[in-house]
Amino acid sequence: AFQNVSAEELLDPSVTMEGDVVVCSDHADAKKLIMDMADKINDLRGVDGGSLANAKYVEQITPMLVNINRIYKTHASIKIVGV
Repeated sequence: AFQNVSAEELLDPSVTMEGDVVVCSDHADAKKLIMDMADKINDLRGVDGGSLANAKYVEQITPMLVNINRIYKTHASIKIVGV
């Protein structure tokens, strides 16, 4: 979890972050714990990404975001809409 949000922004509580943290796990309690952590950060939301097998899809978004951030000199993140 948290691989698709800016580590730099996570370390600075004065920065407003926006986006979703997709959490994949085969352990319901662990997934809930991480989703609750994400929910405690203003403008972030924990989203249930299903089983751990789905983590590879979430991780594949990271290189794209790094490239977008490099091109636009920003801290882009993802947002899941409709849930």
